[in-house]
Amino acid sequence: MVLTSPPAVYTVLWLTAVGLAQLQLTKQLLPLNAATLGLVGANVVSFWLIYAVTAGAMRSRPDVAAARAAGLDFPCLRRFAGRLTRFWIAGSVLEIIVAGGLPIQWLLQGDTSRDYRDFGVPSLHGLLTAVYLFILTARFLDYCFNRRARDGWLTLALLVWPLLQINRGAFIWSLLEMLGIYLLVRRITLARLVQVGVAVLLGILVFGIVGDWRAGAGKEALREITSERGRFLADDLPPGFLWVYLYVSSPINNVVGGIEHLAPLNRPYYSTASLLPTVIRERIYTDTENRYALGLVNEAFNASTWYVNFLADFGVRGAIVIICLIQALMSYFYLQAKRGRAWGVLAYGVLFQALALSIFTDTLTSLVTIAQLAIVIGYRQSVAAWLQAWSARRGAVAASPLLQE
Repeated sequence: MVLTSPPAVYTVLWLTAVGLAQLQLTKQLLPLNAATLGLVGANVVSFWLIYAVTAGAMRSRPDVAAARAAGLDFPCLRRFAGRLTRFWIAGSVLEIIVAGGLPIQWLLQGDTSRDYRDFGVPSLHGLLTAVYLFILTARFLDYCFNRRARDGWLTLALLVWPLLQINRGAFIWSLLEMLGIYLLVRRITLARLVQVGVAVLLGILVFGIVGDWRAGAGKEALREITSERGRFLADDLPPGFLWVYLYVSSPINNVVGGIEHLAPLNRPYYSTASLLPTVIRERIYTDTENRYALGLVNEAFNASTWYVNFLADFGVRGAIVIICLIQALMSYFYLQAKRGRAWGVLAYGVLFQALALSIFTDTLTSLVTIAQLAIVIGYRQSVAAWLQAWSARRGAVAASPLLQE
């Protein structure tokens, strides 16, 4: 369905972010400028064009693998995910021992000197997060098709893990990957739109609760953030709505504040920082004055959309071109997923969260994202090897479509 395609999602997200920022419901928001609107508008148009060209180029290719792999895909997926689950459990136990407990435990004990950033082993933690996200989405994908109660309960149990870490980012990341898969593999009806709406509402409420836990902010403190026209966010609605508004509007506000004063480096510096493991990155990027590529309008809100590092390195035109390349990648994986390939569905779930979070930050160049995509590719190779062995024994594999339209 075109309404769930990457360009449609991108258009809705960015127009929403721009519209909410324009409302200026919190005090730190600046008026939108022409440079920011031009940047966003150029990539909204480019996404639709790139998607149309990619769809046209892929339409003529035969859909053979979808039929061949369907009969074996889920058994292979369960086996692959099961092995990774054992690795993830062992690694997580190690991290709990090294950290001396979980962030939820520290919170309940009144220890405010540590939070989720102090949990885990540097570099290893990123890999374990990627493994966790693959296991979660694999179980959820299996449940979407086969409706096994065991997979449903495992999915819910796995979702508790980010809450134990008091990590809102990981929780939202997990929900977005699941949402991307759900929108892809299920026909969108009014009932399902209601289900998604309820899930989003619950996510907002939990987001607000976790945010209050972590920030320790009372109602009066939240009220001080809002402008006169936005006072209803603090007075009349659950705190999750204000937190979501802040997270959606503040990043583009930082772009507005810095885009007219760009001095591009014309080399990859900021845009490659997150590609390095933590232990290496901390030794290379040591200049605290340049921690934020375009600076911040307000020190309390340090996210700046996925544009910020590309803008700092290559300017407006360079950022537009780089985002076009990313849009081509997203279109390719989405169309592969729509052709019935489970690895494509899982890969698009990863890219969907990067797309959804593009209004907030750049997660596409995160090592967690890169590692998760590498795991998906490893799973694809596992399916190919299994298919080859099966074909050698049986001579043929029964065809059965993976995606039910």
